[in-house]
Amino acid sequence: MSIERVRGRRRVAAPVPIRIRLRHLLPCLLALAILAGTPALAAGDALYARALETLGGADRLRAITTVHERVHAQNFEPFQNRAADGPPNHVSDSEIEILWQPAMARFRIATRIETFHPFHAFYDNLEVFDGKRGAREGKDGFRPSPGPALAPARAAAELKALWLGHPALLMAHADSVTRLADALDAGRRLAVYEIAAADALWHLAIDPDSALPAKVETVERDPVWGRVANSYRFANWRVVDGVRVPFRREQTVAPAPARAAPRPYADLVGRVVLREIALDPPTGPDAFTIDGVPSANVPRGDLWAWGHGMSHWFLRRAAMGGQADEDQSQTIDFLEVGAGLYQVTGSSHHNLLVVGPDSLLLVDAPLYPERSRSILSALTRRWPDKPLSHVVLTHHHNDHMGGLAPYAAAGARIVASAADLGLYREMIRRTTGTDPDLVGITEKGQVPGFARPVAVYAVPNGHAFDMLIVHVPDARLLFDSDLYSPGRQAQNPQWARELYDAITYYGLDVATLVGGHGHGTEPIAALAKLVGE
Repeated sequence: MSIERVRGRRRVAAPVPIRIRLRHLLPCLLALAILAGTPALAAGDALYARALETLGGADRLRAITTVHERVHAQNFEPFQNRAADGPPNHVSDSEIEILWQPAMARFRIATRIETFHPFHAFYDNLEVFDGKRGAREGKDGFRPSPGPALAPARAAAELKALWLGHPALLMAHADSVTRLADALDAGRRLAVYEIAAADALWHLAIDPDSALPAKVETVERDPVWGRVANSYRFANWRVVDGVRVPFRREQTVAPAPARAAPRPYADLVGRVVLREIALDPPTGPDAFTIDGVPSANVPRGDLWAWGHGMSHWFLRRAAMGGQADEDQSQTIDFLEVGAGLYQVTGSSHHNLLVVGPDSLLLVDAPLYPERSRSILSALTRRWPDKPLSHVVLTHHHNDHMGGLAPYAAAGARIVASAADLGLYREMIRRTTGTDPDLVGITEKGQVPGFARPVAVYAVPNGHAFDMLIVHVPDARLLFDSDLYSPGRQAQNPQWARELYDAITYYGLDVATLVGGHGHGTEPIAALAKLVGE
């Protein structure tokens, strides 16, 4: 686990062998009797057996076929805050009704979400999956909803999250269990087990005093940190139909290995309160279908593995309104917005491409590495004699810089707010193992080493304190992300005003606006009209 492992006074990383002494023989025999029919466990581990019994007993837990629950969730995003080193932003609240059949890999999840960031809105979403086929109904807040198909990555992410939140069922359905070194967590010594279950490896930490699970975590991938520990902590255990259930869960997604000086709440992504739960309620034959919505096969291929390998990312996107989020890595289009200038479209988030005399410059690195690799391939096909030499990042929000790693690995110079250079250095080291070529901008400056003039300016604003805008003076064009989105109906008047004031303050000669969202261009007059100028 990412928590500190100890044995006695000596820290160790390897699994700890368990030795049986004569005075421990009776508990060992009792443990073996309790664990009959369960996965093989290192002989004599009475604590694991006691935990199973405390939770309700292995037979009772394995007999559960259906879980029906209603939960309230507060959703936080560590990389949607105003300052990169600040606390996570509270992006939304959700009311969720879940019907889940663990052994059959079936679920029905109905979500009512109220988003506070980036816009205040309400979304209703319904997803069903019968183990092979799935469907969805609802609106996506980032782009036109793609239709009723349930994306494979999303289905895999939902299933994995359900297992993560139910440690008793993980224990009961484990294929194998291995005792690891004990761990210290917030001053408590916890017993740690590695469990193979539900097509993943999990680390389960048990409190030896209560014999209840304190934490479950699984290692996943993340566009920003590379390897991360996706974890749930459990509290407020209650007995429901003879089974102990945690009524409070707190989710974190933390770099693995952990940062040298972690900040309180820096990795918080969710707090969940269980409102109601029923075990094995009556379930109708149409529980995993949607009336009037055709279901479709959900293949368990590369996209399924993608969602399973970084489930936290897809569900964090959903928490911000991306309820129908699907693969956005493949479609790459170049919309010409000026001479040698292109808006790179094909997803909910866009780049600006500046074509120079001998190289290329991109603004922003949206979403995830998979999309960036597709963009790099498209650039090579269209401009084979012009390498990508520079990437300018407008701000630190992960939906605009999560795809940075492939560009850095390709040797591009990274231009960003001087306040964020430490973040990007650590990010690139963790994801590529290399030291990036970084250039910091404080208030304003020219992009160094690029043969076409491109200027960068800082914008004081209420969205992200490190926000930069990009001006191409020979085309009188300005690119921004989030503050104003040409071609999109939804706008934030405060952020738009702050962008207009920055353009005026710096005396920029701007005729055309292009955005990281929306589509195409608008004249500067459209922004002036919105803000009342």
